[in-house]
Amino acid sequence: MGEVRTVLDINLPSLDEPYLNSTTLPDTYTFDGKNEIKDARSSNDRNDEFKRHLFLVNSLHHFYLVLVNENIKFEHSSKVDYLTVEMLDNKRLLCVVAERNTNYVEYWNVVRNRLFDRLDFPKAKVKYVLCAQVYSMIIVVLQDGIIQFYSITDWTKSPFVHRSSIHAEIHLQLVAITGGVLIHTLNANIPIDFALIGLKQFHKTEQILSDKQVLKTLVAFDPPMGPKPIKNIILPDTDELTSWSYQCAASIHCTRLFFDDVTINECVIASNNLNSEIIYVLILTSNHWIVIYSAKSLNDEALYSLHLPSPARVHSTISENFYVLTCNGIVYSIAQQITSDNEFNFNQKVNSQLKIPCSMMLSSVVALNGLESLIVFADNGQSMAICTMERVIYIDVDVSPYTSSSSLKSITSEKTQNLLLLYFNNKTLISCQVKLDESNERGSLQLTPFDQADKFCLQNNCLATYNNGNIQLNLHNIRSCTCYEPIELDNECQYLCFNESATYVFALVKPRVLFMYRMADRRQMAKLFVYDFVLSMVADNDFLVLAMNDRRLLILMITDPDDPTLQARIQALPSSIPYKRNKGNGQTGGSTTEVNFDLGLFDDLAGLYGTFSWSSNNTRFTKDFKKYSVFEWKFLSSVNITADIDENIMKVWLDRASRKPTVTNRTLSSIVNLLSDCPSTIRRHLQSTIDFYLTHAHLSTLEQLKQKTKTIQSKRAPLATSKSIPGLDVCWLWF
Repeated sequence: MGEVRTVLDINLPSLDEPYLNSTTLPDTYTFDGKNEIKDARSSNDRNDEFKRHLFLVNSLHHFYLVLVNENIKFEHSSKVDYLTVEMLDNKRLLCVVAERNTNYVEYWNVVRNRLFDRLDFPKAKVKYVLCAQVYSMIIVVLQDGIIQFYSITDWTKSPFVHRSSIHAEIHLQLVAITGGVLIHTLNANIPIDFALIGLKQFHKTEQILSDKQVLKTLVAFDPPMGPKPIKNIILPDTDELTSWSYQCAASIHCTRLFFDDVTINECVIASNNLNSEIIYVLILTSNHWIVIYSAKSLNDEALYSLHLPSPARVHSTISENFYVLTCNGIVYSIAQQITSDNEFNFNQKVNSQLKIPCSMMLSSVVALNGLESLIVFADNGQSMAICTMERVIYIDVDVSPYTSSSSLKSITSEKTQNLLLLYFNNKTLISCQVKLDESNERGSLQLTPFDQADKFCLQNNCLATYNNGNIQLNLHNIRSCTCYEPIELDNECQYLCFNESATYVFALVKPRVLFMYRMADRRQMAKLFVYDFVLSMVADNDFLVLAMNDRRLLILMITDPDDPTLQARIQALPSSIPYKRNKGNGQTGGSTTEVNFDLGLFDDLAGLYGTFSWSSNNTRFTKDFKKYSVFEWKFLSSVNITADIDENIMKVWLDRASRKPTVTNRTLSSIVNLLSDCPSTIRRHLQSTIDFYLTHAHLSTLEQLKQKTKTIQSKRAPLATSKSIPGLDVCWLWF
């Protein structure tokens, strides 16, 4: 086992009763409207990240928000017992508080010491309060058997919104939430044992659902289970492993659940050596098991399993094998083998005990002279081991000429290259080219320092770095020793990644704006406002996949106007917009094109619903767009323009669009492109509102657009005395 040290020792306020619960909040945020601003503090000390933590602790009559210096940021006491003290939103530090035998529930912002909202129930007292963080929902169960559902739909507007009420009355017994599903049991007078209510149905609509409209799954045991009522609902801790297909159509192949205290620490994938469409998944569990499954048969028996003596890290190689490194320095090699019956299995090839301490397990896979090798750094960063199937080679590492910090934080590499990126706690970034001699028995290193970086990514010998102090994207070709002109960003960068060939680089910039640049000329190819916070993103040569805060995958096709196969690729997408031609019989007259919009963009499975716009000049309907778009259509808005109103068309459009708004944009090209046949005044007006929103992150007024004001209120500031431009909210629903 690795060394275990006490990083923090915090004394809590002294009480005459025991503490019941503690919630650790590792990151602190402030919010400017919907935009999160993470605490930007940094330090060279590895342990300083723990010193940023906050701790919410509660007893039966008290709860506190405690800092690591033992200062009390927030405190609250109850003369009766607390029924619920639970965090609803860890980033906004919103805490749900309910007392026993009361008829209200309070919601406190514990970092600002401010009451966020309060729900009162004058006709009944509160029995249970449950939180569903994934949907920002609160479920309040009253003692008269009524279940009330509330959620926050917009953090910048009104707090909790009532979504539904269910009348279970005296038959209601126990209530629990698991995996976005509400479970409640019923007493012995009802033939139904329990009911399941999916919470997503409230999240998908802005309407208030009646009791009859709420979808419920009723379950009765056969044969009947007795005696009733049910005494407890025991919810197992689960972890979920899911395999997806995402190219051209998003679908789930299968899912495997891990129960109780077993969780998935890491997973890597490899292809079958004879059939690349057969994918294997190796997972490392929290109880130190290595297990390999077929990605399309996760519920079948494991193809291989191995119990490890200690925590470990896992890697896959380009030849579709696996390396496993334990914290006590044992290296396992697991390779594919074909049996005499032409069946595939996995066998453990060699074990190696390293001669360097490596409890931090800083390791990565590279290719050296055609040999796949596992690189392992010693804990002190002053030596490294090169592990192949045949031998282990040790090399001294000296980074003192380039950095004063010897504390290595992470290493990054490419499986097909001999290049490593060393990242230190003081944000120093050093490339390390590893070389073996012809005998493959001796090694050497070539080190190249780069500027300090807060974010970086490496792909195909191309490096992109970002430093918070400069607000710019720096691009390098390490192999050719080329440093390109930096790209100025609009705001702080949150995520970076290349596509597989490093032809394009993607940057997610606050507030949730995704940019795409072409490496060859650093041209901005796309700019997209993302609908929710992003947790991570990765790309191959054709698709960009974003893991979203709401646990969905957003999948986008990467397109370029210079790609001769572009039109065929877009036509293969399931999200290509169906259309048909009809003879128009309305006021517009003539032949028209009817556009059918699929409104399920972010429903159950986030599929491939659009392509990037490639025009760097969004103020015109470009020739490239017309040439490479799959369809050309005449946009039919809810406002029919006729000759008798053409002179006052702008006034009529503003008036009618506000009364009959239409969702227009179901591609990721500019909304303005859909209005190509409208007068230029309307197109300019719409483009101005879009530009204003992307620049200032809040809705504009007509006066602000006319005056072209450069200095306005702070981001997301409420416009109390000004009316927003009609239809803008609708236009931005899917853009």
